Amino acid sequence: YIEQHRGQLKLATKVTSLNLENDHIVGVTVDDTVLESKFVVLATPFHVTQRLIAPFPSLSSTHDQMRDMESRPICTVYLHYGKRVSMGQEMVGFTDCISQWAIDRSTVRQKGMISVIISGSGPHMSLDNASLCKKVSAEIASFFPRWPDPIHSMVIREKQATFNSVVGINKLRPSICTPVSGLLLAGDYVNTGLPATIESAVRSGTRCAREIIKQIRD
Repeated sequence: YIEQHRGQLKLATKVTSLNLENDHIVGVTVDDTVLESKFVVLATPFHVTQRLIAPFPSLSSTHDQMRDMESRPICTVYLHYGKRVSMGQEMVGFTDCISQWAIDRSTVRQKGMISVIISGSGPHMSLDNASLCKKVSAEIASFFPRWPDPIHSMVIREKQATFNSVVGINKLRPSICTPVSGLLLAGDYVNTGLPATIESAVRSGTRCAREIIKQIRD
């Protein structure tokens, strides 16, 4: 869609710095290459955003606002049982165990694949991947005793997956607009009125797009 509308995609490319002139964004630097732009949306985790805006005095208020935000991990354990295994529903929640949520990925054409989500810190963080897979598969077996043992298993650990939703966190969450003209922020951490969810990230991105369109038209 982007390319059909004369846009370009640069994959596996890391932005190393922002380029500002007179409190206006003029582009970004990728390695030694400068990409010019009148608008930049930082759709990055909050700790990456903090690093990118830290050198600029005009963004100090935004940086300081986010300074006390803390991150929390999310572990996802993928268990592949074979195509005949299904929960019969998209999602199941658990209590009194390490496993928190199980998602049947047959809804995205991955039959027999169950992903188990574990948010936040806890005893699972001290287990290696093999031990965590064994523990989670045993818990799943207690809820679905007719299932066979998983054929394959895999763990993905995101150590800084999301922000910590403590009391008063909304005071630390920035808005999409910054003191720098043309520089906008997107992500689940932006103050969208929603918690740290994909819906919050989507809402922030939509607001950024609308703001850019408004500024272009004005």
